[in-house]
Amino acid sequence: MYFGNTNGLLTFNGNSWENYKLNSKKIVRSVLYHKDRIYTGAYGELGYWISEECKKLTYHNLTGLLPKGLIDNEEIWHITSYGEVVFFQSFSVLLAYDGVRFLKIELPGSVMFLHVAEKKKYIQVLDKGIFYINDDLQPVMLNGSEYFADKIVTAILPGKSAHSLLITTNSDGVFKYENGHLAPWNAENNPYFSEVQINKALKMTNGDIVIGTIRDGLLIFDDDGNIKFRISTTNGLQNNTILALKEDTDQNLWVGLDKGISLIHFNDDILQYRDVKGLIGSVYTATIYDSILYLGTNQGVYFSNLKTRRNQISSPEFRLVKGTQGQTWHLFPVQNGVFCGHNDGSFLIRSDKATKLSNITGGWYNEVIKRGNQNFILQGNYTGLSLFRVDNGNISFSHKIEGYNRPVKKFYIKGDYIWVTGPNNGLAKLTIDPELRKVSFQKILLPY
Repeated sequence: MYFGNTNGLLTFNGNSWENYKLNSKKIVRSVLYHKDRIYTGAYGELGYWISEECKKLTYHNLTGLLPKGLIDNEEIWHITSYGEVVFFQSFSVLLAYDGVRFLKIELPGSVMFLHVAEKKKYIQVLDKGIFYINDDLQPVMLNGSEYFADKIVTAILPGKSAHSLLITTNSDGVFKYENGHLAPWNAENNPYFSEVQINKALKMTNGDIVIGTIRDGLLIFDDDGNIKFRISTTNGLQNNTILALKEDTDQNLWVGLDKGISLIHFNDDILQYRDVKGLIGSVYTATIYDSILYLGTNQGVYFSNLKTRRNQISSPEFRLVKGTQGQTWHLFPVQNGVFCGHNDGSFLIRSDKATKLSNITGGWYNEVIKRGNQNFILQGNYTGLSLFRVDNGNISFSHKIEGYNRPVKKFYIKGDYIWVTGPNNGLAKLTIDPELRKVSFQKILLPY
């Protein structure tokens, strides 16, 4: 991987990083890997790097091939390619390089970035609209694009259907373009897009649309416009200003930020939520029931409705289930809700409401067991073992099992035996009588 950096060209081989400085000590503003060359652009300078002995890079300055003074006062902000041709661009100069010589493309005005989509090269000309560069390297006005004359186009991507485009703007939303016709894309989110300012966009191999903003990190949509992920400093990014996006061969996303570089592994099965404000506390247990995510923390039980968040851009919002304040040890789904083992007792949670089932403190661990046709929940708590009866989805406290009064933090059922352990009392092997009323046998195996 290659990155333009304040200190030069930054490289990463999957194991180690290395930095290469330009002789001029200038900032590398743009990078493109093309046919075994790494092209870079800087202020008044452009060139390429090639790998020599021991994989070290050496720099070849191409500025001398240009007419004198052509880019002396130009910052080369963008490099892209189409076929064999590499394009170098500032906001007033566009150069095509075929590997031997440069050709200056005459532009009808000041321009934004050159984009390649649907096998065409597009560029926005300020105060005019969007042009495409034809095979003769001449700019031609795109029919129906006058709407963008007074706007800033930040990306032009292939659309969902053939010969269509997806056009993002800095502050005016996102649009679908097809056969000269424009229509808003995700119109309900345009006020949000305007507020956070779209700076970069990328279409992933799987069709997902990645939008990078100036103020609020990354948004990832499916090709129908449904929000899939929002990634910002609240859940892992180092910075919320997105300057560059690149997909690698493993379909991971590399993100160049105003401060640093981040890598997002889309193929991982793990999603991260970072509680930077400390609103929910330390998470001890979690479960999902009826599309609601429940978190048990040292402060209580919090929930977030995954179903209502499906098409929302905002970060997940967790709210407290009232009445569950305090240490929550164990959550698990049952037929009609979520069973909660808590410092203050046990609860049955349905949606955002909690019903107290027992005042016996410290429901550390709970498991459904069966005796005949009757289902029970066996609980390990601060004072031993308790039993809850389950009838047609309704749960009620039954009784405390007598004969073992030590704390039970975890248990494991194997045949007729229950192996139990506590925080300070080692390991014990128990047998409970057939009526599940009392411990009929116990043996301390590993004293604390």
